[in-house]
Amino acid sequence: MSARLSSFAQLLARLFALALRLYPVGVQREYAAEMQAVFCLKAADAAQQSAWTLFTLACREARDLPLAIVSAHIHAIRGRMNPSFPSTSDQTPWPAALLSLLPFFIAGPVRIILSYQPGWMPEQRSLFYFLSLLLSSLAVTGGFALGVAKKFPRWAYPYTVYLAISLSLLVGYALSLFHLNIYGQSNFFVFLAAILIVLWLPRFRSFYSHIPQDWTLLSYGLYGLVLYLLSSIDYDETPRLNLLVLLPSLLTLGAALAHLRIRSAFMRIAALLAGTFAGLFFWLLPIFFGMISIWIGIAIGMFMLLAYGITLAAILLAPPLVTLAIHSWRASRASR
Repeated sequence: MSARLSSFAQLLARLFALALRLYPVGVQREYAAEMQAVFCLKAADAAQQSAWTLFTLACREARDLPLAIVSAHIHAIRGRMNPSFPSTSDQTPWPAALLSLLPFFIAGPVRIILSYQPGWMPEQRSLFYFLSLLLSSLAVTGGFALGVAKKFPRWAYPYTVYLAISLSLLVGYALSLFHLNIYGQSNFFVFLAAILIVLWLPRFRSFYSHIPQDWTLLSYGLYGLVLYLLSSIDYDETPRLNLLVLLPSLLTLGAALAHLRIRSAFMRIAALLAGTFAGLFFWLLPIFFGMISIWIGIAIGMFMLLAYGITLAAILLAPPLVTLAIHSWRASRASR
């Protein structure tokens, strides 16, 4: 073995030792020394054979190590999740799952289709559009009341957010019929704050008591904010109703249904995130083609996709992240 190959093998060993620091702390503590020793033996053996064998070893580790590190972090995260709440391996029955989709269906396909009908556009101050908002608000209120009576099963959580959305749209549009705009766009947050205050009443206590047991309940409720965004329409970019206009809301429907039918808590959040980013992509797709230059459209579209996507992903991931933070804090205090 030449001195040059020996030096290169030692360099690879040092780089491998640095890469091991990217593994989760638990993996490093238990396996890092053994992994380092095994790699050093492999590198020394490869250096004795030939430069090509050593180069092949380096390429193989460069290919396999990133995937192994990511996989280790995923398993570590899932391992930290499981002790923080009881098992969430339940599966929502089909009737309840379809009932949960009612707010998404009303806010998405139905509202979009109606708004494209002649004389029904919101800007035209249509009485028919006001009646549709009234009926949808009554339907969501009824679903919310049924959820209260059932002590907030999983399917009922989006009703809370969308009740605020539907009442916001109803009041805002009713005021616009009389050329008034007292609340503006902020009335949704006023209604949401009022509903959250009401939920603190003893009869609604189950809304909060279930969440520590399963943080995906709150994530699913906050998915209504994704619905609120993806059901909006840019009539300048899409002046005519087509499948592309409906696709974002249909994707939210699919992700919501998957969330209810999937047993794994980890995969439930993954379904919501996948539906969010897919819906955002098709929601922003007209921007790609609406610019003077296709490259400008792609750049702006990707920037907006990242901006909206990261914001909405942070909202959906906030409950598990807070749960993990509290669990880690309690564990650290208990170990002192």
